[in-house]
Order: sequence, then structure tokens, then C-alpha cells
Amino acid sequence: MKVLICDTNAEFIRSLTTAVNADFVVATTTQDAFNNGMVNIAVISDDFSEWEAIARHLSSQGVDCYILTANITNIEIWKKSTFNGCKGVWLKETAATEMSGKIQTSSVKRPLREQLTRQSTPDYSQVNNAQINNVVPERKRNQPFPVHGQQKPTIIPKRELICFFGVNGGVGKTTMAINTGIALAKQGQSTVLVDFDVFSGDVVTRLKVKPTTTMVDWIRGNSDDLSQCLADHHSTGLKILPAPLNHEEGELINPEITGKILSILTRRFDVVIVDTAPLLIAPTLITIEHATRVFILVPPDSATVAKTNTVIRRMDMINFEKDKFSLLVTKMPKKQPLRVNDMTSVLNMKLAGIIPYDEGVQVESNLGTPPVLSRRASKFAKSVTSLCNTIIPSNIAPEKSSLLKFAFWKRSGGAF
Repeated sequence: MKVLICDTNAEFIRSLTTAVNADFVVATTTQDAFNNGMVNIAVISDDFSEWEAIARHLSSQGVDCYILTANITNIEIWKKSTFNGCKGVWLKETAATEMSGKIQTSSVKRPLREQLTRQSTPDYSQVNNAQINNVVPERKRNQPFPVHGQQKPTIIPKRELICFFGVNGGVGKTTMAINTGIALAKQGQSTVLVDFDVFSGDVVTRLKVKPTTTMVDWIRGNSDDLSQCLADHHSTGLKILPAPLNHEEGELINPEITGKILSILTRRFDVVIVDTAPLLIAPTLITIEHATRVFILVPPDSATVAKTNTVIRRMDMINFEKDKFSLLVTKMPKKQPLRVNDMTSVLNMKLAGIIPYDEGVQVESNLGTPPVLSRRASKFAKSVTSLCNTIIPSNIAPEKSSLLKFAFWKRSGGAF
């Protein structure tokens, strides 16, 4: 296994090459990095000159690139690493451990996981170089979440585990997650919305809900039951598991925690909807891995389509089940700037639906009113309802409008 290290700190390089058994190539300048020859893995420090260009160049050649940083909570590092095709971001302090695990598993291709059913148990493997190990035993109050347990958590969706993902902010991901959850809850499905945008989630802010606890309280043992951390949207019956209120605590939501949360909620609710971060971080990857449906949200914008295509190709390397992915075109104006058929062709993905641009959505969202329940955003509400009927068909037939009834009355000679 040949590993390229791009860093100027001689002491750090020495400690890393000593701790990890691999064939290392060291680059202390940009020119060295570009002239390294063939390598399998590249670890690039974020303070290295032109690290973005190096990562982009190596990723295009099929090299697994990881960015080393001293501040893993810096959202800009995650965004830039994803944009440039990197596999992930590592904390410098734990680089040796991360690299050792990566080297041990890189030669073993993870088999495609079978579809989860009520009786099946998922085959857990390393995703994003982080292993989900165990189910956590019963915890007492104030006892922190243990690092290791004794058995793997089983994620068994009763009905649906739905993931909304988009490569950029502003594509309508959170709006769709909220309104789909509310529409399904109004249908009578027991529904919970999980905010796994752990560094910048704002589901509760949009719904004007003020939670007293979040998933962090359960992780730290301040709440015995995860249900104690759920917030209520009383007017609709939707339950919400908020993201950490202090976004610096987002790093606590590791793969093991993510798996355990989904394991609990899929046993208790008919529908679990997950709003993910626009980054391929652990909560996003674990959710996509076990989701029954993954909606990829893309507005009719050529740059977003191109970036989405790049991310989808990276997902293909992880061997996610392609059949559960579908394209959801959002914010589509009357005059289509891009043809939907062209978007599905470029992304090689089936179409789940088209969400039209509706000015009423922003108005109602600012008021804290779910647009799916508002007449002011009727076009949006109709498209969300149609999407929900593809997920869980509703037995309620749409009511005929008064105009249609009047027309039928005239044709029938004034009698029904």
C-alpha cells in the first residue's frame, strides 16, 4: 500500500511514518505532490500550499484523498474537501489510527448489502473509515455513552427510512424533509424527523419549536430514553429529533451513535425521515447505507447537476444500492431552464418527482407555518402530497372541486 503524505511538519511526518506500516511517499512542496507517481492513498494537510488543487488532481486519478486538519468542526474544510473529490476529513491527532484502519480494509471490497427487512440483520462494514461495532447496553442516568458495546445495532425499518440529500445548501433539502414528514404524519403515520445536519441543522428553528433536549443529552447520558429528546410539533403530530444546539458538538454524532439512533427510531415509528448534511460525513453515509429510499435533491442548475454527478460517482465506489436512489427536481420554474430528461440522463437516476418553484413557500416558512398545509403554497403542497403518495399510498381520494361538481350537475340535467 503506497501512501502519499503532503505536509511540511517534519516531526508530524516522522511520527506518522513510524506509527503506520506502509510504503510512504513524502511531499513537502506542491511540485513534489504533483510528481509523486502512482499512490493508493493521499493524506493532505489543509495548511499545505494549494491543497485543494492537489486533492482535485489526485482524486481525478482515482486516489483516495483525505484532508488532515487541526479543526475538524470547520464546515468550510468539509465543503471544500467534498467539492474536490476527497473521501473524508481526518483530525491530525488521530491520523495514524485512521490511516491504519484504512490500510487494513482498503484491500477488502465491501459486499453489497441486502435489502433490510424486519427479520434481517445488516452486515456492518466500515463506511468512511469508521466502524459501527456494537449495541450499547442499558445506561444509567448521567452515565456517558460508552465507546464500545457487545453487539451490533440492528436497523429494521417498520415501513420507511427516508433520506433527503443534496450536495449544496439551498436546494430545498430541509424544506422537503419537514413538509414530507408533516404530510405523512397528517396521513396518520407515526413519523419522526431526524436532523442529522449536525453542524448546521435548523429544523426546529424553521418550525419555531424550542427543544429543551437534543440527541447530545442522550449521548452524554443525561436522558435515559431517546424519546425524552424528541420535540413535538403539536399541530401536526410530527416528532423531531433536533440536531445539536451547539454545532461544535456535531462531532459527537459518530457512526456508532448514528447507527444506534436509527436502530431505536426505526423500531418505534412507521416512518423515519432524515435531513442530512450536504457533506459525506458519518451520519449522512450511515443513513444512506440503511435507507429504504434516498431522494437526491437537485434544482435545475447545471453547476449543481455537475457537482451532484461527481458525488454520485463517489457513492458508487462505496457500493450503495443504486435502486433506492431517485432524483427529486426542486424549485422548478414554469419555464424550465434545464430539461428534466437531460438531468435524469446525466445523473443516471430515475425521477421521483418535480417540486415547482412557489413563492408561497418562503412566505409561509418565514411565518413558521408548514407550506404543505397552506393554500398560499398550493402548487408546492400538491407536489409534496403526490410524493408522499408514492411513499405510502393514501386511501383518501382527492375531493372534487365545487366547479367540477357544478359542471357535472349541469350535464346531468340538474340532478346528481
